[in-house]
Amino acid sequence: MRRLPLVASVIAACTAGPGPADPGVDPASPPSVAAPAPEAPAPPVAAPAASTPDRIDVAALKARLATGARVIDVRSPAEYAGGHVPGAVNIPIEQLDALFSQVTTSPAEPVYFICAVGGRSARAVEIARARGLAAPVNVEGGTMAWVSAGYPVE
Repeated sequence: MRRLPLVASVIAACTAGPGPADPGVDPASPPSVAAPAPEAPAPPVAAPAASTPDRIDVAALKARLATGARVIDVRSPAEYAGGHVPGAVNIPIEQLDALFSQVTTSPAEPVYFICAVGGRSARAVEIARARGLAAPVNVEGGTMAWVSAGYPVE
């Protein structure tokens, strides 16, 4: 098989190693290996918070239901009828301001707001706080998280 002169010269240059064509390289010295760059420390991983003063997960809500927790479901009546946390009272977010007197009789007691996934209930917490409720709590993950956890619905 006939080799092209260019291919042969490239192969020879690649396999020849350091030589006079490589100025500044001492053929007697071992090849230098760069030390690996130090790794940056990994950012801390925050554990999911089960509850804080203004939010709670569904497992913690389930435990609090046994002590008579007040739960307000701010979804639409149709969503509520499709299944809700046992004992939850339906006050749609659009009517929360007008029906706020039904939220609680004791402004100092916690009230747990729930919706489908947590967005509307977060707004309900803001409304309740602005209306003077001392302990409004958002149920994170909402009814979808409740159902996904296998908890019963009415």
